[in-house]
Amino acid sequence: MIGILLFHLTIPGLVLFLEKRFKFIAAIGSVLICYALGMILNPISYFQGHSEVSKSLSQVMVIIAVPLMLFPLDLRGWLKDARTTVLSFCLTTSCVVISTLTIPYFFFSDQLGCWQWAGMLTGVYTGGTPNMSAISLALNADHGLFLSLNSADMLMSTIYIIFMLSIGPKLIALFLPNYDKGNSKSDGLAVEINGCRKSWRDGFIALILALLICLIAYYVNLAFFEKLSVPFYFLLITALAIFASSRKKIRALKNSYFLGEYLLLVFCLSIGTLVDFSSVMQMAPSIFKFTAFVFLLAVSLFFTMAYVFKIDRDTAIITNVAGIFGPALVAPVAKALNNPQLIPSGLSAGLVGYAVGNYLGLFVAYLLRHSLS
Repeated sequence: MIGILLFHLTIPGLVLFLEKRFKFIAAIGSVLICYALGMILNPISYFQGHSEVSKSLSQVMVIIAVPLMLFPLDLRGWLKDARTTVLSFCLTTSCVVISTLTIPYFFFSDQLGCWQWAGMLTGVYTGGTPNMSAISLALNADHGLFLSLNSADMLMSTIYIIFMLSIGPKLIALFLPNYDKGNSKSDGLAVEINGCRKSWRDGFIALILALLICLIAYYVNLAFFEKLSVPFYFLLITALAIFASSRKKIRALKNSYFLGEYLLLVFCLSIGTLVDFSSVMQMAPSIFKFTAFVFLLAVSLFFTMAYVFKIDRDTAIITNVAGIFGPALVAPVAKALNNPQLIPSGLSAGLVGYAVGNYLGLFVAYLLRHSLS
């Protein structure tokens, strides 16, 4: 047991270390590497014999990662100082919800479990992989289903980010107005998600606070229910983390987001070792089709709404990227747009996505479950 724990806790740290030093590893992405490595190791009897350890570890990691990744969020400052960004981000999340409610109802109503698909995709396209991970646990989704959806999302998202880093901005500029840098109010809204890797004291404090939030949420959950209600538990953790982030001292903890990112990679590696690749491929075709329909409708609907509301090109792109990918790709896209002024509010939008994604994903899932039954 100690050996399997050390493996799961060591490899993600090594991947993060190598990602910062080798461009080809960064291009592949640490999340994909950990998933793939876990799946490669799945047939080995040692990992199959410790599947319960891997399953428990994956569940614990994603629970603790949620508050750690939300601590840097300055929600009040974002709502006050970045109104156009707020409007644009509300539009992109609304279009995701419309898409995930429409596609399964009209085209996939005969697919058992499509309500879970819709809930998980709502989470990932309003905040990123942490939301999909949390929602999959809350909905008690199969590990193979999670990996299939995540693989389909990676395919669509990779095509999309290549588009946005190349010809996308020029095409979108044909129908959206230019960004007015002179009227920007987002410069003073600072969000630091990388932190100082050497600030171990801040990282330790952030971890203790995250564990405390998880414990409080657990006992509050037991006070309302006879046993653990996973959906309620995750929503409560999210709410407590947002409340904690309202304190400036908590937002200033340097290593919070980095620790959350690391725990998310532990989750990816752990869940990868639980998945039989052959079973994933058998269920993949309909899931890939479902994901493509949802993605294309959500993105096309959003840019149509951006045109109607006269959102400028750069703000529309940065908020859409923040919703689909979370904060991680905000800076590269802002660099491609030659507009660093939007980085702070874009990062904040990504963190807000982490906060609302769990709520929206579970709302969509249970609404569809009720209406399709």
